[in-house]
Amino acid sequence: MLTLKIKSSFKFILFVFIFLYNFSLAQDKIAIFYSTILENQFGLDSKKSLEEITSWELFLMQNKIPYEVIYDYDLETGIENEFEILILPSIQKINLTQYESLKNFLNAGNSILSIGSKLYPVDNFSSNFINLENLFDIKSISSNQTEDLNCIHTISSNHLNHFKNFDQNTIQISNLNELMVFDQVENEELVCGSLITDDEVSLNKSSISYGKVGNGKYLFTGFGLNDVIGGKIDVEKFQQLILQTINWMDSKAEVYFQLQSPDSKKPSILFLEFNNAVEPELIDVLNFNEFNPNLLVSNQTIISEQILSKFNSENVTLDISSILESRTNPESVKELVLSFKKENNLELTSVFVNDELTKQEYLNIYKEIGIKNIIVNSNVGGNPIIEDSDLIKLAIRKNIFDNSGVVNVVYYSVKNNCTDNKEDDLLNRLNQFDKAKNNFTSLCEIKKWCLTKENIKIKTISNTNNSIEFIVLNNNLSEVNDLEIFLNAGKKITLDRISISSGEVKHEFYSEPNTDAIHFKIAQMQPHSTKKFIINIAED
Repeated sequence: MLTLKIKSSFKFILFVFIFLYNFSLAQDKIAIFYSTILENQFGLDSKKSLEEITSWELFLMQNKIPYEVIYDYDLETGIENEFEILILPSIQKINLTQYESLKNFLNAGNSILSIGSKLYPVDNFSSNFINLENLFDIKSISSNQTEDLNCIHTISSNHLNHFKNFDQNTIQISNLNELMVFDQVENEELVCGSLITDDEVSLNKSSISYGKVGNGKYLFTGFGLNDVIGGKIDVEKFQQLILQTINWMDSKAEVYFQLQSPDSKKPSILFLEFNNAVEPELIDVLNFNEFNPNLLVSNQTIISEQILSKFNSENVTLDISSILESRTNPESVKELVLSFKKENNLELTSVFVNDELTKQEYLNIYKEIGIKNIIVNSNVGGNPIIEDSDLIKLAIRKNIFDNSGVVNVVYYSVKNNCTDNKEDDLLNRLNQFDKAKNNFTSLCEIKKWCLTKENIKIKTISNTNNSIEFIVLNNNLSEVNDLEIFLNAGKKITLDRISISSGEVKHEFYSEPNTDAIHFKIAQMQPHSTKKFIINIAED
């Protein structure tokens, strides 16, 4: 069985990224490239480029980040020894000399933020993305073909955001300026989220990628800073991603971690909406294939004993997401939930609500009547939020198969169509999730996993050019095994220059692709224990 099991001895992978920081952000050399190729060679209006440059200058000044604006001639003569980070703000076309200069810039160990840039070859009118694909080694870049004027992009946990779990971690972006996307299957290690339309998550499409190419690092987004249209919050999220990217690129000293489930599998959960098309045979098939379904039931429904007998009470969720705060109050919600529990003779522990019913007065009611899991109808799924030791919020969106968050969330409503095989339809969609990499489980097990992560702490004691000392604290009541520690030096360091030790124990370490990181494992940590580590880096 693939069910995630939390035992007395945890076998989790803990990712701790340690960035060595030898200079402050204020000393970094950042350039913004302003190109006049379109204006000079084609007589086209450069208004969009000017607007992008203005937005970037304002953004950097507001965050007290020094920068310089460079022009076509500067890039063509080579800038690899003058700057460390280059921003390409919605650059439409470049010539061959500029393309070669960008390659040299990366090969010299510098970094590029390509934000909405297409980099079309100036002498090629086919509008292909060959320069982008070759420069960042991203395969199959194309223009988004959706007819929607805007869409939503999730931002998954990654090096750039310190693997944190953000509630509502999406940004709404415009599709009017030729949104660029790439195939996730062909770029599996580079994906930084998924594209969402009104109907579904585009599991195979993403518009944000990051990684290491040559000796340098890059961030690619298929939309520009001014293409974020969702309002102040969305703009702030995207700007925060950019700031975190600059920190990642400039080797700022930071310590943080990610926690994976046992056997390195991603926690996943399937919600099956109950209606008259749900048959016992379908549930049997799902259980046989180890998808461990969770039943989602409307408050106006009484579940048949035959269906209910196939679920544990913790795997049944009451759906009150259609109820708005303007039409109810905490006491009414309390009565509704208690009535449902009584009518179905069920020890209910989970509810599915909209954002309005997650205010503190409602959280207090849920806790009072034994509700421990709150599922939120949202634009993004897979980002668990622990309110306290008793309450977990897990955002999902109806009619979406989501594969983009910290936890994979699958929502499915069985269609009442006599010509289709319900089992085949659902299983075909579930096969999008590789069961070798996904662990379909329950809300309770996901909550245990999240709480275990909450009780692991990292603290840096000292940090110099040649060594860094830090401690790992396991504040859990259970033993934690197989913690995997990552060191991202922010610069290329050969493995023979590094030694890692804790007490008298020396640790073997390995290289991490795409991020220039080095990692090692901690075999075991006892409950309520602390371990100190020293990483030494020999001088050149």
